[in-house]
Amino acid sequence: MAVSELVTPPAKPARTRKAPARKPGEPLGMPAARPFSTEGAGQIFVIQYEDIIESYLFSAERVQRAGIHRGKYTSFDGIYVFGFNEAELKLLLKGLDAFVSERYGTRSSNVERVKIRPRSELLSVTKKAVRTKGALPYPIQVSGTWRGEQHGDTLYILSGILGPVLKKKILLSTPQGTYRTYDERAGFQVHIWSTPHTDERLERYPPRQIWDQSASTRHQAFDPVMSAQGILIKDGDFIVAELLPNALYITYNLLGDSSVSSRHILIRLCRTVAQILGDEKGLAAAFEAARADWRVRQLELYSRIVEKSIPARAHRDENAIEAAREAASEAREVWFEAERTLFGLEQAASDPVEASRRFSMEIEKLRSGRVALVEDVIVGGSVRQPTLKIHTKEILAHNSRTREMHMLGRYELVFHLETGGVLFLNRDRTVGGYHGPHIDGNGAACLGTISRDLRDYIAHYEIEAATALAIAFLQNPNMDDAQGRVVSQFPIATTPNQ
Repeated sequence: MAVSELVTPPAKPARTRKAPARKPGEPLGMPAARPFSTEGAGQIFVIQYEDIIESYLFSAERVQRAGIHRGKYTSFDGIYVFGFNEAELKLLLKGLDAFVSERYGTRSSNVERVKIRPRSELLSVTKKAVRTKGALPYPIQVSGTWRGEQHGDTLYILSGILGPVLKKKILLSTPQGTYRTYDERAGFQVHIWSTPHTDERLERYPPRQIWDQSASTRHQAFDPVMSAQGILIKDGDFIVAELLPNALYITYNLLGDSSVSSRHILIRLCRTVAQILGDEKGLAAAFEAARADWRVRQLELYSRIVEKSIPARAHRDENAIEAAREAASEAREVWFEAERTLFGLEQAASDPVEASRRFSMEIEKLRSGRVALVEDVIVGGSVRQPTLKIHTKEILAHNSRTREMHMLGRYELVFHLETGGVLFLNRDRTVGGYHGPHIDGNGAACLGTISRDLRDYIAHYEIEAATALAIAFLQNPNMDDAQGRVVSQFPIATTPNQ
């Protein structure tokens, strides 16, 4: 069988090494390997030449004893590889005392690219916790940066404990303390030191011990107590991870050190997740209970946010009154508005429970569907810097020049309750870097004449009015403004004839 029957050789090989002459039918990789092609040959696993022959992980003597012939490789997808079927790969792993750490798909449906690592680098606690029984692990794909000495153990634990329960590909990333989008349709995602919530910030340091094991405290962790709608996995009051139906978000830098303790923590976490996901009958109820618990937490936090904000907001308005009095002839409107606001705040300070009740009523109005196009309302951020996230349905914007309606998408309106600021984040699409007409790539909007009204509504917790005004802003771009004309780049929903 000629090499051309295996793959189409690339125009420019990835390396300049010339492939040795090969007779038809000559085996690839291990001497016992049968020749294969990309059609009708069953599952094939390829390992890059450099990952075996030139790798510091395996000595030349061990490679030779395992049956690898240096000269018997071929070209696949532009790289030089050794190829094996499943039985041969298991023999290779046994000969090298290695394990498959990562598996990636290729352009050929029956060919996977794998990476291997020696079992000798695994700690005894990892080997004891994970019994693979000679089976190939479930696929893991890796992205991000992490410490090398944690690499093998982490992959071995995730694949060995979560793989048999998930029975699908695992996507592992290490976002280094940043946000990562949750994807319901991809493989199961494991994000180490990350959050699915756009407004979450690194709020607190992990405790010195998690589940009686020493934990890395060099970096701050996320504390999604306000935003989390998934199942919270905790030790005491510290949230170790948030479990969603198709993802696990670990809140702190679990890979911040190479200690044995970090492996113990990861093993316990994975076993907890496997136990939850393995309970097929109770899984839906567990996530529904988590959602209900989130709603209770939201209600409890309303009063905390309102009570904390009253003194600071009252102080700001006292300053506004003084400034207005000094220039009363020029700013009489500011004076009267600040006096009205201060009076309301003084009343709220005397009865914070009533203030909280009014705020809660505003939220429930939105959740009840009183304002059209609102899907959900989420209190986020922190008590120090609270935010309110409004999730909308599909927003249609009117092009006054063409009389056409354009589909902008579903939005997340982020109201910053302390400052009155607002972001418009398009959850479905951006066009030319814009989240919508008058909205830049970061979600900041040029609000024009409604800027003050919207800011005041938000700062005064008049949430229903603020939401209605923000949606109206999206629906009615100013076609005399260049940023408003961006609406014409969004998909057309209807035409005048329709």
